Amino acid sequence: MASQQQVYAPPGPAARASSSLGLSFLSYVPTGPRARIFGSLWIFGLLSMLLLPAPFKVNESDMKQYNLLSESADVETLDSFSQARNALIRAENALYDVEVFFWRFRSPYNKLVPKRRRDRDLALRAFKDIEAVRNKKLAKARAKLGLWSDFGVTEARTSFWKSFESGKVFATRQSFWDGFFALLSGAARDESMVEFLIRWFMMGISNFTIGMIMAVCIFCWRLPSLIASFDAGYLSGTFFFAVCAVGAVAVVVTYLLLLTGAAAGTVYVAAKTAGVGNLRLGGGRRQRPAFVRYHHHQQ
Repeated sequence: MASQQQVYAPPGPAARASSSLGLSFLSYVPTGPRARIFGSLWIFGLLSMLLLPAPFKVNESDMKQYNLLSESADVETLDSFSQARNALIRAENALYDVEVFFWRFRSPYNKLVPKRRRDRDLALRAFKDIEAVRNKKLAKARAKLGLWSDFGVTEARTSFWKSFESGKVFATRQSFWDGFFALLSGAARDESMVEFLIRWFMMGISNFTIGMIMAVCIFCWRLPSLIASFDAGYLSGTFFFAVCAVGAVAVVVTYLLLLTGAAAGTVYVAAKTAGVGNLRLGGGRRQRPAFVRYHHHQQ
């Protein structure tokens, strides 16, 4: 009988990818003063965004003053604000009626559109002026509550979680379409199911990283208007912005680390499971023990 031997195929790209990914996470542990500083900021950001209460609580006196000032601002500006808004709506509707296709080359629209655009711009400018006056009065009322009160902190956290959810929705939708088009591409036909899932996990991590960066940018873009709505001072507003930005970055980094760790664990388990198939028997036959081969040779 011909000798039979066991053939071991080297690990495929899935196993190598999982091994390198696991080593990169397990071997890199930052140390030194910079790591301690970043670690302290990270913990402080998580606590400030998730657990720590607001530095100040609104008492009944401040709440009464806020209600009086806000009602006064509404009474003083409600009529003019409503009139300006209605005038803007009428101007936009009038412009919409004449802004037809190829209006530049059709009479009388080529004369009506420029005039109604000017009317719309004037109405928009008047509306913005009245809105600025109204917002300024409301900011003075909200200043009685305080930017660092539970109202200000809660509003900042609500704004962050809205941005966070929008980033998650973007990443989820993008990952779905990436996987869908990857299935339709010709490259997916040359991959095993495990290799395809690994590639899809990597695309998902990339999409969630982009989505979370977008969420932090959107949140930081909205923060100045939120700070201005409380009529906060320059130093107080700057420090509030810094604390909120650190907290947002800390939450996003924690979320991405947990997501990447879960994906790396899934990839590792899938690659180990697929690696069992790399141990194949040559020609489908099992290898005899050494003493059996020796005895067979002697006969």
